[in-house]
This record gives sequence, structure tokens and C-alpha cells, in this order.
Amino acid sequence: MNILKPFAMLAIALAATAASAESLTIVSSSDSVVMDTAVLASKKLTLSPVGSATWNASTGVLTDPISGASTTAADQLIIQFNAASGFALYTPGLFGQTQVATLKNFSYNVDTGTLHGDLYTLAGNLMNTDLLTANTKVGGVDFGSTVLDIKASNFVLATQLVNSLGSNAASFQFVADAVKTLNIKATFSAPLAVPEPSAFAMLGVGLVGMSLVARRRLNNAA
Repeated sequence: MNILKPFAMLAIALAATAASAESLTIVSSSDSVVMDTAVLASKKLTLSPVGSATWNASTGVLTDPISGASTTAADQLIIQFNAASGFALYTPGLFGQTQVATLKNFSYNVDTGTLHGDLYTLAGNLMNTDLLTANTKVGGVDFGSTVLDIKASNFVLATQLVNSLGSNAASFQFVADAVKTLNIKATFSAPLAVPEPSAFAMLGVGLVGMSLVARRRLNNAA
């Protein structure tokens, strides 16, 4: 029996455990989404807040309460908004306003600039989907710091949404065009944990071990 394999698997398992997801405690937070009212007007769209979200049609500012934050196993920071909140878009119809789409249950990946959530349309719903991705991100948070301050802009439809919509993706481009900037500020109760060097060391040992196991198998097969 090859003695390297058990140690390699153990090292990888320990590294994965050390880099597990973690919930963060938020002391204070604020957020705003600045919508492009010119885009809304050109598409003859009316925006209405959903749930606990608020909307100021004069300033074009939408707010959606932040409900929590966490880090993933890959040390990416996720900001979660109120699950029941978001916004709905309506267009004039023969018998009043017709709902075009509703987006809610947002979360934002600070590292990738991806806005995640649920999309409801007359043609069907897409749940738990990457919706938009910001091409421009200013600010952020450093590991070891307690303060997050970020501004994201130049949004495009996320790859997952485009793939899900297929040939209909172009008809939803107005959603990305309508979102000008996303501003998030948050203060955490403790600094974001710096990834332990030992975790990366253990992962390296595991990968080297697995490589040796694979090489030995190839040599034996030859």
C-alpha cells in the first residue's frame, strides 16, 4: 500500500477545514444603488421597491437593507441583503402597469463584483443566480481591517444569467444599463481574519503528495 496517499489526503482535508466559510458580525452598515433614471425613462419603465427596500424617484437612489456578511472557503467576502427586498420594474400596458421583472434576495461578492439574486419574469423565474457583474470596483476591504467601503459600477449581465437566458439575454440588457453604481459601507465587529499560512502549506503538501501518488501509478503502469 502506498503510504503517501493517506498523508496527502489528510493534508488537503486539514487545509480545507482551515479555510472554511465564516459568518461576520456587522456593527453598522449602509448601502445605496444609484439607478440611471434616463435609461428607465427611455425604456418607459417605472421602478417600485419591494419588501424593506426604499426608492427615491427624484434622486434615483434605491436602498436595500444589509442583513449579514460572510467569507467563503475561498476567502471571498459576501454581503447579504434582505432576502425579501429588491425592486420591480413596470411598463405601461393597456390595463395599467405591466410587471416586466422583479429582482430580489440580493447578495454581493466583493471580490468578484458579482450581484447574485432571484429574477422573476412573466416568461419564468431564475433563482439563486449571478445577475450582474461590475467591471469597475473602487475601494474594498483589507484582511485585518474592520471597515468595508466599496463603489461598484459599469455593470454587465453576469455570465450565468446570459447562459440561462440564452437568446433572450439581449432583451434584459436594460437591467445592467439601469444600474449606475452600487455603494456599500460596513463596519465589522472584528478584523477580517488573515488566511493562515499553515493552511496553504498543508494544501501544498497534500497536492505534492497526490502528484507523487499519480506519478508512481503511471510508472507502475508503464
